[in-house]
Amino acid sequence: MTSKRIVNQRTLLILILAAAAWVRITGLNWGLPHTYEEATPLRVAVSMWGWVTGQPTTLNPSFFNYPSLSFYLHFLIQGILFLVLKLTGAMASVADWRFLYLTDPTPQYVAARLLGVTLGVMTVLFIYRTARAAAGWREGLVAAVMFAVNPFHVARSQMIEVDIPLTFFFTVTAYALVCIAQRARERTQHPVGNAC
Repeated sequence: MTSKRIVNQRTLLILILAAAAWVRITGLNWGLPHTYEEATPLRVAVSMWGWVTGQPTTLNPSFFNYPSLSFYLHFLIQGILFLVLKLTGAMASVADWRFLYLTDPTPQYVAARLLGVTLGVMTVLFIYRTARAAAGWREGLVAAVMFAVNPFHVARSQMIEVDIPLTFFFTVTAYALVCIAQRARERTQHPVGNAC
């Protein structure tokens, strides 16, 4: 019975994560090729590459109003996108990438938004793990369902912002803290239990 419950828990979790991915991927290219969002992490990452301005590549974002980790993640994503487009023959040089970015930035925006989708779905996973560790597997599944279809989080996952990476790393930290607290409680309970 225990192994069947674990299979059911995993199956339900996989279904929840698939649903979370589906609601975030659906409509991912909204508004494109026009851009209606601020997309600061993408714009800073592009300026770090220097492809639009003709400046040399730098790891200094020169913009510190937002957390820099999101800039570096988008810097990496845009570099991977450039390599993929170059290897597939979709573009031959940085000048092609610049032209595409200035005329139809759909590939760059979709790649950047996919980062938000990925981190959004991973946040659902860590919400489940945190709630399961703190309260039990049923509570973990309920928390995951509630967060998987949360309209605000879904909408933000489809935008290029710092909010979704921040939420993901906060959730991973919360999960780690719950695990640390449980281990500390277990260590203090064992000697007391043995003494009685």
